[in-house]
Amino acid sequence: MTGPYAHVRNPLYLGSILIAAGFAVALMSLPFAIALGVFFLLIYVPVIASEEAFLRDEFLEFEWYCARVPRLIPRITPVRSPDGSFGRGDASKFSFALYRKHREYNSAIGAALLYLSLLLGMLWHTVHPH
Repeated sequence: MTGPYAHVRNPLYLGSILIAAGFAVALMSLPFAIALGVFFLLIYVPVIASEEAFLRDEFLEFEWYCARVPRLIPRITPVRSPDGSFGRGDASKFSFALYRKHREYNSAIGAALLYLSLLLGMLWHTVHPH
């Protein structure tokens, strides 16, 4: 409930969605934008549902948290923790073990694919100018 999680429950997914939207705008491609939208719906909706089910089973205060922190649209002010403190606690240090355990490398793979698609789009427009 600290750091970015005091504002939105899924800051990494939100960031990925915003980055992908930026790529769709950069490519100026409606089919690409639609494909990304479908991709994110097919991937993120079930993943978020699964993660939330797990967290509900593991943490009694998760329902309290869900009632106060939006899933994907950030709140302006950080949520106040049940102990009365604001959600600006000390962020934990980066852990490569947790990065692997939680398969966060999928985001890096997704970003690499988006960069590749942007590069291919630029090459396409160079070879086939309008």
